[in-house]
Amino acid sequence: MISPVGIKYSNYCRPNFQGALNHSNQSDKKPEHEKEGLQKYLTSQNIMLGLGAIGLATIGIIGHRNGWFSRAVKNASDIADSSKNPKAQPNSHGGGKPLSRDISYQKDGTTPKVVFDYDPKTGNSIKDTYYRKDGKTIEKIIDYDPNTGNKSKYTSYWEDGTTPKVVFDYDPKTGNKSKYTSYWEDGTTPKLVYDFDPKTGKGIKDTYYQKDGKTIYSITDYDLKTGKISKITDYQEDGKTIKEITDYDPKTGFISKYTYYQKDGKTIYSITDYDLKTGKISKITDYQEDGKTIKEIRDYDPKTGFISKYTYYQQDGKTIASITDYDPNTGNISKITDYQQDGKTIEKITDYDSKTGKEIK
Repeated sequence: MISPVGIKYSNYCRPNFQGALNHSNQSDKKPEHEKEGLQKYLTSQNIMLGLGAIGLATIGIIGHRNGWFSRAVKNASDIADSSKNPKAQPNSHGGGKPLSRDISYQKDGTTPKVVFDYDPKTGNSIKDTYYRKDGKTIEKIIDYDPNTGNKSKYTSYWEDGTTPKVVFDYDPKTGNKSKYTSYWEDGTTPKLVYDFDPKTGKGIKDTYYQKDGKTIYSITDYDLKTGKISKITDYQEDGKTIKEITDYDPKTGFISKYTYYQKDGKTIYSITDYDLKTGKISKITDYQEDGKTIKEIRDYDPKTGFISKYTYYQQDGKTIASITDYDPNTGNISKITDYQQDGKTIEKITDYDSKTGKEIK
């Protein structure tokens, strides 16, 4: 005799995976997990619409998933690196003593655009100050190491010209970026800190903070060889307890595994595995409250992204209660096999039309 759990599930809670389950790696859409009901078995597109309701769509998570952070850092980096090289400016008068200051003016010839400060003894750059159109409000400042001539710091300011918005720190020996910091509007509370390898200039880790500048939203680790993301760890509101971990394949940039945790940040709720060739979901495993005993497994066709099989287990996490087969081309149910309590003896088989999803036998 099949367990009550199996009967209840088979009769009342059968998931209906109709429509394409396009769990694309590139958009990193995640399975929604609710305590009751089968609303958690939604397509990734529907899940993203519901993320706000379950609190997963934090600014930090959205930023990473859409690449906003990496693009923002890259854009700021391009601006910092493309800033005019003061060494191209004259630093002496006809071979005389080196200048201590040189000024580049705007079109009117009187409003300062850039002020270049030099070491009067060596002629090496010390600081470049860029102004906005009024010639008074500072837009950005580039500091240099007087010994090597390499950039040591790049600071861009908010509209007031005094509050730091973005700061790049450079290694004075290599001239490579060592750290990027973007600040909230107060100019002192960090929003995003991006650490670089000063030897190669490639990203190592970025940390996104909440409004207090201390509580962590998420940490992203990068592969030093490829420069691509290797792992993203998202935290709960306390900034310490793990909410979810997303692992990436550093070669393809595709997600390889997604692990969602229960409230304690240690016990696993579910694990989603991805096909590294297509970037689509290959399997989702949901666990019981202990985080070890399997509750259910959903297998997906890596080519179409549709679910191909759903296996529901009894309380021991080993004995099968039922297996639902799906048409991998349509995502519709083709057959349901319910088992007796031993998990081997068939209780009943229900056949469906895979095109319409209707029961036929």
